[in-house]
Amino acid sequence: MAVLALVFAACVAAQDEGTSSNSTGALDCETSSVITYDTFGRGFLAAYCNGCHGGAVANRRGAPGDVVFDNAEDASMLADRIAVRVLQADDELPPMPPGGGVTPDDRERVRVWLTCFH
Repeated sequence: MAVLALVFAACVAAQDEGTSSNSTGALDCETSSVITYDTFGRGFLAAYCNGCHGGAVANRRGAPGDVVFDNAEDASMLADRIAVRVLQADDELPPMPPGGGVTPDDRERVRVWLTCFH
């Protein structure tokens, strides 16, 4: 299911600066700006996720202990989960962070990062 959600996320039209979609609306990784953990993911996770999902966080506010985003390897192993919760949240899986807050530009960067460059 997570892989299906990631594939669906890749099919959403991208009109953000630095991203490119083909005629079907699928993300064109060949022409998209390179977005990596080092250039975007680390800062995104620090800003939106690691307040609860950091390995050294004392009060995880209910975040599962095995969902930690301290480094590129952690983020890569949990990329499908990140994509579902940031890009495809619904009534069954509420968005992360709780209450939302991820800007549309950052949501698009997450899509490019996790689809093309993780």
